[in-house]
Amino acid sequence: MSFIQKFSKLSSRAKAWWVLALIIVFVFLVGLTVGGDFYNSFTKKLAAKTNNIVVLPTVQTIPFSLGLDLQGGAYLVYQADVKNIPAADQADALSSARDVIERRVNALALVNR
Repeated sequence: MSFIQKFSKLSSRAKAWWVLALIIVFVFLVGLTVGGDFYNSFTKKLAAKTNNIVVLPTVQTIPFSLGLDLQGGAYLVYQADVKNIPAADQADALSSARDVIERRVNALALVNR
């Protein structure tokens, strides 16, 4: 008899307890993964205070990497070739090019000017 067949024969109350137990285990494992540094420092302090009588296992920590927005972002320099545009129209051409780039970068075009 497979696990699914055994599980389907359980009462609804027993199924609810199994689901709750799985949720608790999942939350515990996610908590260890996210807060691994805190847990590891706790285990070291506990071992030091008990003279290594109580030594809990440590968890492997996942290195945290920052995205571009938190690392300082990206810096781009655009240079416009305005040799073939009359001098009177260059300011408008550069302004419209800037607006196009802003709309593409800011998908909602909510840039405050």
